[in-house]
Amino acid sequence: PHRFGREEMIASVAEDLQMPVDQAELVIRAVLRAFQDQITEGEADKVASNLPADLQALWRLTQ
Repeated sequence: PHRFGREEMIASVAEDLQMPVDQAELVIRAVLRAFQDQITEGEADKVASNLPADLQALWRLTQ
């Protein structure tokens, strides 16, 4: 699998959705928040523990 960090993820989403990077980050946060709303806190912690540090920070910003 291809590994990537926060900046590459945001840039990829921005490109795919044809929107500015700052808006793409807001979309990613909204999707992560919606996902977190559907899982337990323990599951959310497990997800976070499997992410690279820069993506963990993005994940935790939505909690």
